[in-house]
Amino acid sequence: MFSLSFLGVQLIGVWSDYSKGKVFVSLDYLKETRYIFSITREDNRPNVMMLKALKQYSFWKFFEQNFIFGNVYFENQKIKAECQEFTRIIKAF
Repeated sequence: MFSLSFLGVQLIGVWSDYSKGKVFVSLDYLKETRYIFSITREDNRPNVMMLKALKQYSFWKFFEQNFIFGNVYFENQKIKAECQEFTRIIKAF
């Protein structure tokens, strides 16, 4: 679906397995993904969109709904904490 560049960490991939009906967040991501988003200017680079653009995409709404319903699975607790911080920041916008 998309990737996040957040707080200088390597890219975090957000993807869905529609056959299992689950959304995953991990360090695995598609190298050719068209949708990479960052929060800070420090994380921004060519071909990376700023946070404000993320809200206009339907896959963000899909992710948010699944996050609320507890249907998002994280590779580890560090990635989960980073993703929770990311969603907290984007809600503030």
